[in-house]
Amino acid sequence: MPTRCPDATARTTGPRTRRWRSPIALWAGCGIIAVLVQTAIFTRWLAAGNIHSAPKDFTIPTYRAALIWAEQAVAILIVVFCFVVAWRQSRREHNVSWNAALIIGGTFTFWLGFLSCWDRQYAAANRYALNITSWAPYVPGWHGPYPERQIESIVGAQMLMYTAIIAWPWLQLFLLHPILRRKPHWGLARLIPALLITGLVADLLIEGTLIVLFGAYSWPVANRDLALFGGHWYQLPLVSVAVGAVTMACMPTFMQLRAERSGRPVHIFRGGELFARPAHAWLRVLAGVGFMNAVMGLYWVLLPLFATASGPDPLPADMPGWLWHS
Repeated sequence: MPTRCPDATARTTGPRTRRWRSPIALWAGCGIIAVLVQTAIFTRWLAAGNIHSAPKDFTIPTYRAALIWAEQAVAILIVVFCFVVAWRQSRREHNVSWNAALIIGGTFTFWLGFLSCWDRQYAAANRYALNITSWAPYVPGWHGPYPERQIESIVGAQMLMYTAIIAWPWLQLFLLHPILRRKPHWGLARLIPALLITGLVADLLIEGTLIVLFGAYSWPVANRDLALFGGHWYQLPLVSVAVGAVTMACMPTFMQLRAERSGRPVHIFRGGELFARPAHAWLRVLAGVGFMNAVMGLYWVLLPLFATASGPDPLPADMPGWLWHS
């Protein structure tokens, strides 16, 4: 009988082993786990059969009602714009683009909203906006306040709006480009402070618009001495701004800039060339889901930790009923 060459197995299994240990495979694995976990949670939530909107046991000024409807219309347009950008870039690149992976990945992170009220009400969505009861009480271990009153805003500040998380790195890149054009050879020692500053500005602009202008949501738990407009329902906790800047803005932006400077694919796509073309595209999508779940998971873990450590004050005295019931 013919004997097999001693290194034949190494030649056939070696690339296969490297393939499944590549960054794209590992991030795709994280994406699959995230999808499976949220599917299990949503199954329990849907099986309960008591999904409805928040009771209208509050009053809201006419101008505030108009503003939140305007914000929801703008949010829908932004989400549509995001998917158009993703589709056009992917067609141009003949593959799932980096922006497409982030946009699709962001869409699959809205399930993490239960962490905003894990043990106390860290964030409160506008109850006048389109909403449904939350799946938070159906997450094992969840012990937040008023489980029967927890809601998820469909468009205003949660759910569909998670698709638009890419607005943070997009705005940050817009702010960074003038700097990088003038200082293209900056090393990490100078680039990281620039990333942090532009990330803070991006988060302030976005959150300031959503909270102060539109009233889409608020941060009830905050140290008023460490917040802009501290002590009012529209306060902007510096903890939220800092955590949002580092996670939602700086993490994707830093990964993109490193890839552009090195001339290599972004980290979460590396190793994709080891897979067949159809699998490569699906792995990019799943890697985006895994990465964005890591970004948002880190955000919702760090935010309560720092908010609690900073010594939160009681609810602002002017907290309106359309944001949180007293």
